[in-house]
Amino acid sequence: MLDTEIFKRILIPITGVEGEETVIDYIEEYKSENTIIFLIFIIDQTQINQIARMLNRDITEVKVEIEEKGWRSLYFLEEQFSEFKIRTNIQMLSGFPADVIRKMIMRFDINMLVLRKKSSKGIVGRAEEKLMEELIGHTEIPILII
Repeated sequence: MLDTEIFKRILIPITGVEGEETVIDYIEEYKSENTIIFLIFIIDQTQINQIARMLNRDITEVKVEIEEKGWRSLYFLEEQFSEFKIRTNIQMLSGFPADVIRKMIMRFDINMLVLRKKSSKGIVGRAEEKLMEELIGHTEIPILII
């Protein structure tokens, strides 16, 4: 049996893809009454530039759409977690995802990182693989990959 008390602060980066709420099922066994889930949506300017270029759209327009998608996802997941009586802290941050996540781990004394494998194709798939490689090799806390 796992001692869930060590997982009081869990960080979950989200991307706004459909089905992200299933993460609740996976972390249920790791939570305790003192657990707080930090949900973060990261604005990655490099990815915004690539998407804008690929779709031949204005960078600002793409960024606004991604931010709106991010806030919708954060609020939706916050509501889902509250139904399970799990406390959350939601944040939208900008920067390189691996750097932002490492800073969050240090700043909030995170005990576990949860990453959701979503895609293996295109820009998103490559960015996701790179992020996982960077975090697995340079993070000293447990990482749950779903």
